[in-house]
Amino acid sequence: MSAGDPEEIREEIERTRDELSRDVDALRDKVSPGQVARRQADRVRAGVARVKDRVRHSGDEGASDEAVPDAPDEIAPEEAVPDPVAPDETVPHDVAPEVQAREDLARDQMARDEHAWRTDRMTD
Repeated sequence: MSAGDPEEIREEIERTRDELSRDVDALRDKVSPGQVARRQADRVRAGVARVKDRVRHSGDEGASDEAVPDAPDEIAPEEAVPDPVAPDETVPHDVAPEVQAREDLARDQMARDEHAWRTDRMTD
């Protein structure tokens, strides 16, 4: 096929469309309020479980006069639970400001749509 072959151009357009669709789906999942809340809850649960485990096993090594350290000082968010939708090759890390602005607008619109949908369900 030649460089300007219409069929080749159509195939390239379809591949690009599929890639963009996957990127948008990944971004939507990453910024959806429900997913953000679920990931944060998972991090908190993991941190609490780790602190409980430390407290439970603190007597195993002999008595200590030290108080149990505060959780925020001990548990860094990145240690808690790996993010299931962590940045990877499908989601660009360094985004141009105009692209970031469009993504912010899309995220805000999705949040408004979800809020409207939930409000409509509650009033029915």
